[in-house]
Amino acid sequence: MSARTVRCYFATGESRVRPLLSTGVDAIAETPRHWDPDRPLPDAFDHLWATDAALPGPDVGALLRLARTEAGLRAVWLQTHDEAEPVFARALDEWARLPADETRWTG
Repeated sequence: MSARTVRCYFATGESRVRPLLSTGVDAIAETPRHWDPDRPLPDAFDHLWATDAALPGPDVGALLRLARTEAGLRAVWLQTHDEAEPVFARALDEWARLPADETRWTG
C-alpha cells in the first residue's frame, strides 16, 4: 500500500496509528466475554498475555513512549481507552452474569 493511499484513509498522522493502539485495548476488552465465569478473571488475562499474538508488540511500545511527549498521539491513546471502557464494562457484566450496564466506571 502506498503512503498516498494511507493518507487518503486517515486525516492525520496520529489517526494513522490508532489501529495499532486499539488492537491491544480491544483484545483486553473482549477477554472476559470468552472466559468461563466459574474461573478467576485474573487468570484470563494471564492467559491472554501468554498466548495472544494480537497484543501490541515492541513498535507499539515505542508509540506509547512517544505518547508521553507528543500531545496528538497522547490524545489518540486516551480516546482509544475512553472508547474501550464501556465495551470492557459490558464484557465484565456478561462474565459476572450481571444485568446490562451494572458495572460503573468511577475513574
